[in-house]
Amino acid sequence: MVSPSKVRAQRRWIRAGVPSNSEWLATLLVDRLPQTFDHVLKWLNRRQLVILLGSLLIMCLPLVTVRPSIWQQGLIAVLLILVGRAVLQMEDRRSDNHSSEYLHLFLIVLSVVTTMRYFYYRTSYTLNFDGVVNGLFCLLLYAAEMYAIALLCWPISRP
Repeated sequence: MVSPSKVRAQRRWIRAGVPSNSEWLATLLVDRLPQTFDHVLKWLNRRQLVILLGSLLIMCLPLVTVRPSIWQQGLIAVLLILVGRAVLQMEDRRSDNHSSEYLHLFLIVLSVVTTMRYFYYRTSYTLNFDGVVNGLFCLLLYAAEMYAIALLCWPISRP
């Protein structure tokens, strides 16, 4: 009969050459995807890059403007939390700064999309101007939220 420790050692040896799902995803996000973008985009001039970026923003508008049902909103929220947590775990496993930068950029993109969804929802559906006092306080709260979003985009440099 084979001891359980030998079985575990054999499994580790077999899995040693096969990357796990998180390692595969980290390699894709950190190494292969940026290299592919660098290879493809190196031939474009500045004007073409601006046109490409503008068209990508236009194609991403449905991500921001479509209003899903409440269960779909919850599913999206859980999915974004799980993706963010998985990316943070990948960052902990990888020690080089290059990987950390690309994973942070990925998290920034997720954060920007989520913030723009909130900004669109807040602007389109929740502003209430039924009375003067109600409208004034609604605008003050809206201005404070927009100030917080602006601070995310342009952080204050401290001496």
